[in-house]
Amino acid sequence: MTYQTTPEANKIRRKYYESCGFRNVKMEWDEDKVLFKSDEGLESVAYNTMSMMKIFHNSTYEGFEFGDRKKIGRYFRMLAIVID
Repeated sequence: MTYQTTPEANKIRRKYYESCGFRNVKMEWDEDKVLFKSDEGLESVAYNTMSMMKIFHNSTYEGFEFGDRKKIGRYFRMLAIVID
């Protein structure tokens, strides 16, 4: 399971990390992912759907499915592993 990369999900994640006591929470993002970091060493990354699809297509997994969970969750499930 990973997080969605929507602005709403990012706002909720930041508030959650801050409520856990992480200080100076910073968010970095690019076309593939959102990364949260803190002074204490937090590094939490969430990839967007297209990036996850690329990762799966370049792996040994034959299939996968994905969908949203609640406001900020997103699940990915690998369906089969190819063994050469």
